[in-house]
Amino acid sequence: MVFGVLTRVMRKAGSHTPLGNFSSKRGNKNFYKGKGGKKYGKPDKWARFQLRGFPNYYVPDMTGFQVRTPSNLCSSPIPLRHVVRTAAQAICYSN
Repeated sequence: MVFGVLTRVMRKAGSHTPLGNFSSKRGNKNFYKGKGGKKYGKPDKWARFQLRGFPNYYVPDMTGFQVRTPSNLCSSPIPLRHVVRTAAQAICYSN
């Protein structure tokens, strides 16, 4: 009896550490572990969180950029023997 209780306590104590082996299966239904996102700062020597500068994303100017819709993929100005067919064009020309 005593041996069974001791083995159960020892198994439970050594099986999972609180920080090392915690997964989303062990948390509540809203727990999402993630994979370590972008940190926007770090703690300083007084353990306060100091924000670093946010990243600047430069997006090119898309004015004047012509987008071809899937319905326009079938109308090709170049003769077909010179065009490498994409999957959408192959579907259009197979009919």
